[in-house]
Amino acid sequence: MNYADQLQKARSENEVGLKQKAVNRLKNLINTFPDETSARDVLAELYYEAGFLDMAGKYWYLSEPVDERMIQSVAAYNKSVGYSPLQAYLDINFRGNKALLSSYAAMRLTALEEEIKATGRKIPVTKSVKIEREVKPPKRLKIKFLNFLLNLVFGLIVLVFILGIVQVVRFISGLF
Repeated sequence: MNYADQLQKARSENEVGLKQKAVNRLKNLINTFPDETSARDVLAELYYEAGFLDMAGKYWYLSEPVDERMIQSVAAYNKSVGYSPLQAYLDINFRGNKALLSSYAAMRLTALEEEIKATGRKIPVTKSVKIEREVKPPKRLKIKFLNFLLNLVFGLIVLVFILGIVQVVRFISGLF
């Protein structure tokens, strides 16, 4: 399934009360598609509705505030991490390409990085995500390879048997 299908599935799960399943699906989407911020917004909305303002603020951190609840949630999150830019940066754990983010989200990440530098600390390096998946060889090739190996082993056994018979005949004929 693609990003949009997974996002819609998470929304549907949330609507029918499968909150934890929706949270897990949204977190997986964020990890797999870090440049897409709509999953962060949906997850923030879910946390806000559940009353977890600090968690909602964590996921709304990169979104431009459009209402008072977003501002309050981000403020609650900042308070929960002791206003530490390093902790906020680590919690956000953005592993995508900053150039693909909205200008506001890129500006927020850059501001966090500058605040971290100002405190004399290094910016933590996060591993970027590869969306491409490893391609596995088709099973037919494995089966053909196994058949080839079995035929080779069988052929060697037959060859050794024939050579053994020839040696026995030579031995017996050498006696006379």
